[in-house]
Order: sequence, then structure tokens, then C-alpha cells
Amino acid sequence: MTLLELLQQTSVTALPQPKDTTITEMDANETPLEVARILVTQQILSAPVRQGSEYVGFFDVHDLLNMVVEAHQEHQETKTWWETLQSVFGKKKSTVASLAAQNPWISLTEQATVYDFCQALHSHQCHRVALGDA
Repeated sequence: MTLLELLQQTSVTALPQPKDTTITEMDANETPLEVARILVTQQILSAPVRQGSEYVGFFDVHDLLNMVVEAHQEHQETKTWWETLQSVFGKKKSTVASLAAQNPWISLTEQATVYDFCQALHSHQCHRVALGDA
């Protein structure tokens, strides 16, 4: 059996499941500071973002780092890293909705194979695919 055949024949439900299946969701109107606090306190790297009854994307620690680096690059002549962090997380009134849209919401059903997941990751150029009802 080739690797391709194995991926095409293996259902995602056949893979080992985590012990804790609790999903933390973010509201699209949350501030980056609040989302950072949630990710850190719950020790998670990313979470789906919901706007009303629809998922609009994922928010993850890379989004937070990108915000900080971008802000520092804009003000590196006038601010230290610490001042940049304070300005990004302490004063910025943005929400996570626009940042989450950079990581589109892609979901597959439990009937999907591992190959379907690989294909979704590649074709949508994303790094998260949700399993379950869209």
C-alpha cells in the first residue's frame, strides 16, 4: 500500500483522539488583549472565531506576534519593544475579526479522510482545518 492509498483510506475518526475535547471559541468583537489572555491562561495556540452564528476564521499566537512585530516596525525609531507591547495590547481598540479572517474557516465532516484534510490544508493554504459541523 502506498502512502497516498493509506491517507485516502484512513478516516480522521480512526486517528487517536485527545482526552479533552473542549473547544474554546473567541467572539469576533474581543480585543487582541483579551484573546491573548484567554490563549495564555488556557494554554492553547489557537481558537475558532465566531461572529454571531458563523465562524469567520481562526485566531492564533502567530496573529499576536505579527501584530507586535508590525507595530514595532512602524515605531522602532521611537519605541522600545516594551512600549510597543503596551501600545499594541493596552491601547489598540481593534477586534480579532479582521485578524481571524487571515486564517479562513475550513471545516470537514467526520466522514473525511486524512487525505481530505491534507488536500484542504494545501488548497486553502491554511494551517488549521476544523472537524465537525460547519
